[in-house]
Amino acid sequence: MVDISSWVHESRLPTLKELGSRLILILVTFSFSGACFGAFVRYSSDYTHDVFLKEHTLENVKVVMFTSHHTVLLSGEEALVLVTSDIVRLAGRPRAVKK
Repeated sequence: MVDISSWVHESRLPTLKELGSRLILILVTFSFSGACFGAFVRYSSDYTHDVFLKEHTLENVKVVMFTSHHTVLLSGEEALVLVTSDIVRLAGRPRAVKK
């Protein structure tokens, strides 16, 4: 594989083969990272929260993604997408002590 800095030093554009190999590398890296993060969120029992909304409460859910506009939660096997402005409070549950 050709180093990206060599394109700059040689003042040339990368070939389609070089661009394709970079694209495949990026896609594989993001896919693997996403799968690892998804498995961590799904199978970890230590990081659960209670989410207090304007109208009701969601208990024992996992936070997958929290942005300024939307929040993605995992409740059992069901993914919930909420508008972040509807969330009044997010309270973390204490971790279970393992003996």
